[in-house]
Parts: sequence; C-alpha cells; structure tokens
Amino acid sequence: MATENFATPDLADAANDALIKPRAAANRFIIQPAIDRGEVAPGCDIDTLCLLPALSLRAGDNPAAR
Repeated sequence: MATENFATPDLADAANDALIKPRAAANRFIIQPAIDRGEVAPGCDIDTLCLLPALSLRAGDNPAAR
C-alpha cells in the first residue's frame, strides 16, 4: 500500500483521512495537556509531534504484539 499511496493521490488522501489524522488527533489529546503542564516545551511544533507516533505505527509493525 505504501508504494501505491505515493502513486495515487486519491488513495494517499483516503489513507491520510482514515489512518493518520485520527491517530494524530488522539495524540494531540494526550500531548496538549502535557504542554500545558510544562512537560513538553511550549515552543514545540505540536502538529509534527502529534504525527510522529501516528506515522510510526504501520500494519504488521506493532512492537506491543511481539
């Protein structure tokens, strides 16, 4: 799917909407309070920070399943 993702913009958009955006939103729910409490630097790029865990979880690459 990753190769097809780059070759087909519609598939890339659908994958982003179905997989990446919901995980990023969930991460924001966790990270924003940490920023508010001073546990994460206030000047961080929260958009990128929220995407990192979402992008690292690929199907078949779940360390918790090991």
